[in-house]
Amino acid sequence: MRRLPLLISVCLFSLPCVVAAAADPPRIDFNRDIRPILSENCFACHGFDDKARKGKLRLDTKDGAFKPRDHQPIIAGNPDKSEVIRRIATTDPDDHMPPPDSGKKLTPRQVDLIKQWITQGAPYTGHWSFQPIKEPALPQVTNPAWCRNDIDRFILARPRPRRT
Repeated sequence: MRRLPLLISVCLFSLPCVVAAAADPPRIDFNRDIRPILSENCFACHGFDDKARKGKLRLDTKDGAFKPRDHQPIIAGNPDKSEVIRRIATTDPDDHMPPPDSGKKLTPRQVDLIKQWITQGAPYTGHWSFQPIKEPALPQVTNPAWCRNDIDRFILARPRPRRT
């Protein structure tokens, strides 16, 4: 019975931390979340192809997206001053990106993801195929004695389909 007040106080003092953690937006990953949007909608005109590039703007590289210009394409941490956000959110068809005649259109969710990514500092990462290989951490398992080698740990830790 003495433990009950202690348990209640621990829960009450922990609650603000849990609520604050839940309120933080998820971390946006460039390769997983942003690169596919830019690749589908922007790289045809603002990608690696010098002959197809419009406005001398390159969005497929960090240097191109952050290159100082009259209208800064991306200002890390500040989506409201980033030209990319202004252009993808405007209702003016003459100023909107991607242009209406391209047949491309960003969804409100995609625009929001790009805003969140810029707010989080707009970290660019290279294409996954050019990243150094990193050995994954071994998963924790409930029965380590079952494992003969590291692969067994991954097999034992994988989610199991429910049987009906």
